[in-house]
Amino acid sequence: MRLYGATDFPHAMAFGAAGKADLAEAFGRITAQESRAIGVHWNFFPDSDVNSNPANPIINTRSFGEDPQAVSDLVNAYIRGAHAGGMLTTIKHFPDTAILPPTHI
Repeated sequence: MRLYGATDFPHAMAFGAAGKADLAEAFGRITAQESRAIGVHWNFFPDSDVNSNPANPIINTRSFGEDPQAVSDLVNAYIRGAHAGGMLTTIKHFPDTAILPPTHI
């Protein structure tokens, strides 16, 4: 996503919408192969958050979705693919960063 000339994948949420672990695994494998080809050995992905708060602008499409089991399955599939391609991964988590209304005392 951040390198010109590399495969242009959709955000994680698109893989969640497809609901196919084999696609998430291929995503990880291809990302690993292309990254390793340019000397990158470690990816700070995937995001393991469940998109449970639509007001959170940070997690949003970085998440594989709203269902905890589906997110877990796709995170694991991505990691399998990345490891098969020789890349290290970091499972990320963003705290709930939704903007809350001010509290009046």
